[in-house]
Amino acid sequence: MRAEARANKNWDLSDEIRHKLNAIGILLNDAKEGSDYQIK
Repeated sequence: MRAEARANKNWDLSDEIRHKLNAIGILLNDAKEGSDYQIK
């Protein structure tokens, strides 16, 4: 879902998803090659 939002340049939705994941302990790392995640 977040990848689709990013592809459509829907930055507000992409950020909202990032913040919700962060709130439950999942950190997202974006790079040119794609996104990666890390559990706190």
